[in-house]
Amino acid sequence: MPGEYLLGDKAMYLFAYNNVRTAYSKDGYFPEAGAKTTLKALASFNPNIKPQEINLAETYTNEFVKRAHAKLDKKK
Repeated sequence: MPGEYLLGDKAMYLFAYNNVRTAYSKDGYFPEAGAKTTLKALASFNPNIKPQEINLAETYTNEFVKRAHAKLDKKK
């Protein structure tokens, strides 16, 4: 992890990380529900974001994760 991520406060960084760690994907895939939640959160404080005008399927992909899993499965 780059030192810049700590913003001069390693203890605070670790505190924040430990509080959100359970939200991270264990297998690397980004679920559709996660995209919906992110869009809803962003739209709640940014009036320029219009959820009804955004096709979430075009904003993220799990293709890299699928390829990585396929490579790892071949090595087993």
